[in-house]
Amino acid sequence: MSVDTIYIACQIVVGLQGFLTRRFDQMSATVLTVGSIHSGTANNIIPETATLEITLRTTNEDIRSQIHQAIPEFADKTAQLFGGSATTNVVIGYNVGFNDAGLHKLVKATVLDLYGEDAFIKTDAILAAEDFYDFSISGKVPVSMFRLGVGNDEKGIIHPNHSAYFDADEDALPIGVAVLTGCALRFLNNEQ
Repeated sequence: MSVDTIYIACQIVVGLQGFLTRRFDQMSATVLTVGSIHSGTANNIIPETATLEITLRTTNEDIRSQIHQAIPEFADKTAQLFGGSATTNVVIGYNVGFNDAGLHKLVKATVLDLYGEDAFIKTDAILAAEDFYDFSISGKVPVSMFRLGVGNDEKGIIHPNHSAYFDADEDALPIGVAVLTGCALRFLNNEQ
């Protein structure tokens, strides 16, 4: 005869996945992750509260804004179905960022000159979060992010960066230093 906050939290977690895929354009890369759930102090006591911590990443600023507005209502209505209520604190993180075209060309040229065609691998957009793009959005500094491959199958370094087993092959670090140094020199010499 109680309001089970953990059950409500679980319903919100499961419901958010379907909610996103039915309410928002799935052709725009969007991922919502519940990264932590905190509740309770003992296995035989129904806790008074449950806290979810969620990360939202997307490549579309409009969709991001719509989801930020929709989640509080969704969470509260879901909680109300089971006799509870939900309070949502939306913290706006970093803006959606895009590489500066000129600076991207400079990075690519540097990599090709230093390490050849096989070293530069073009990938689709990624849902990384980075504060460097705030400089670009403000118009102060052009930004171009690139990824340095730090995995190594032969050494068993195979896990992605958010895995509990992540490791980086430190032999890649001098390559990153060389690319950044080369980019800086080209930029200072106006080679864009």
